[in-house]
Amino acid sequence: MLSVLAVLLFGEPCTEVLLQQAVWGQLPREASREGIPGHHQAAIVLLASAAELSKELTSICLEMRVAPALAAGGGLARLNSRVKRVELSAKLVVPIVFGWFASRVAGSAALVISVSVALLMGAAVVGWLWRQLPLGDLSRHERIVREKEGRSAGSAELGVGRLAATALPVLGMSLAFSMLFCSVLSDHDPVATAYLASQGVSTARLGVVRSVGALAGILGTWLWPRLQARLGTLPGASVALWLFVLCLAPVPATLAWSPSPMLLLVSLSRPFLWAFDLAMVSVLQELVPARWRGKAAGLQAVACQLFELAISALAVALSGSERFPALAGASVGALMLSACTFSASATLQKLRSPPSDAIPVAEYGRA
Repeated sequence: MLSVLAVLLFGEPCTEVLLQQAVWGQLPREASREGIPGHHQAAIVLLASAAELSKELTSICLEMRVAPALAAGGGLARLNSRVKRVELSAKLVVPIVFGWFASRVAGSAALVISVSVALLMGAAVVGWLWRQLPLGDLSRHERIVREKEGRSAGSAELGVGRLAATALPVLGMSLAFSMLFCSVLSDHDPVATAYLASQGVSTARLGVVRSVGALAGILGTWLWPRLQARLGTLPGASVALWLFVLCLAPVPATLAWSPSPMLLLVSLSRPFLWAFDLAMVSVLQELVPARWRGKAAGLQAVACQLFELAISALAVALSGSERFPALAGASVGALMLSACTFSASATLQKLRSPPSDAIPVAEYGRA
């Protein structure tokens, strides 16, 4: 069953990379001559939206509903890591495979059709695999958990003070995670890629750095279960986040010398970033009631997009390679604020005593 869940999340990162290759691999050559046709633009937008929406829905459903019910005992962190490991492996392998395929396809129409077929085939496979899951057992387990949570909520007055004490720490941690998207210090950020290219970094070198980053991310999926087992969920998440921030903190100062340290530091930070990504999944799984878990994950995804939009707007205001160090400094500031927010929220969560009749996350599957 663990392998089935991993395969379910495999297809969507593939289609995401396929779309990127389609846009940047073929269409710019035609656009340089006569512009991208309107129907091609519409197809790209629809395909990208479909891929992103299906990825988010599949991820939220697996992480927030299916995985907690299927994992037994302490196996939830390992299950999360296995799914993320498959996703990162796809991001490592697919660009190489599709690059070979795209080089042998003439014209953007065939490439867009190929992406469409890949999306439809992926949806069919996901639907078939979904039916192989024990959905009846999962629904029964989830219903029992929700009934117990409902009795717990009904037995106590949920005033404003109690609601704030319950929800604010988790909201703060979700906000801290979302702030990580307010940064250009990434191996796949288009602004950072344009800056590095303007500084003479070759495309081949950028490709190698992205592959190294994917491999480092796989290392992060191995790191998080061990951090959680040794330190606990919240302390382990704080350690992973601060190590990520500390790896990137020197980047603005090194840009005056050379772009090479930035590439090195970004690669070194990847294991801690993906470890914290998994840590945040564990936080939502353990601290958010089952009836609110999907909503919390959805709101967090929206916040991530808003912060990404904010850094994109700032990049427009600070356009030009000579202003990129200031943009990098703003990114480090956002990352530091994220780490401080998460640490403060985790401390507040520790001071709050859990309800006496709460269901431990390890018992979700046996409720």
